[in-house]
Amino acid sequence: MGRKSKYNLQIRQKIIEGIREGMRYNQACAAVGICRMTACRWLLKYADFKKAVDGAFAAIEKRQKKETRESIKRLKKLIKEYSRPLDGGVVMITDKNYIQKLKVIY
Repeated sequence: MGRKSKYNLQIRQKIIEGIREGMRYNQACAAVGICRMTACRWLLKYADFKKAVDGAFAAIEKRQKKETRESIKRLKKLIKEYSRPLDGGVVMITDKNYIQKLKVIY
């Protein structure tokens, strides 16, 4: 008979929170003292854990897409504000401070 599993709701929740905070799966597992292979076995064994991990990664992806859309929107606004169109759809930047403003976005 093998030893008792370390899987419990507290460890499960800490792994999920780590993922939602932006940690990779193996980092979140290591943060609570669980090796990645053990946690991978838990994904196969515990459907609720797999569902929670998948949900955490989906939430991150959704947040990243939203942040990307917002960044693109801000970038387009800056380009419109600090540029003038040339022939053939080329844009020329007319303000030297434009680069500094771009750095603030990222």
